[in-house]
Amino acid sequence: MLEVGVGYLDRVAKYDLYAMTDPLRPAGADGEAIFPSLYAVVSHTAAMTLYFTPYLDGAALDTKTITLVQNALATRQTRSFEFGLSVPVTHLATTRARVAPRGTAFQVLVETRHIANATTPAQVIIEGLAVEYEIVREAMQPGKVR
Repeated sequence: MLEVGVGYLDRVAKYDLYAMTDPLRPAGADGEAIFPSLYAVVSHTAAMTLYFTPYLDGAALDTKTITLVQNALATRQTRSFEFGLSVPVTHLATTRARVAPRGTAFQVLVETRHIANATTPAQVIIEGLAVEYEIVREAMQPGKVR
């Protein structure tokens, strides 16, 4: 749990929340999986914008942005979100299809940029993050070379 206005400065941008998940390798260290969707459950007491940036094998995918709206009583609200992770397949500068990204290690960076002029303390709680995956190729076990 973090309090608004008590963030830190990272190079030139102020952050109140900047957190990266541990890598998830569902198919093992050298296996591959596809990752079609990301799910997030967030509780908050103030209006703010959250940014979710998925990383696959260390490369950032498109950042997903959600805007959280404060209710009239400023009480804690919990909301869930689903983000599609598909990437475009293009030919001659035209998108022909979208496919789920494929790779080994999946991570998510969650951040909220500094909220200027915050006058009352606010909370944001990342209740949970989950990624949908399907194993395409499992890691080879030592001694089981084919």
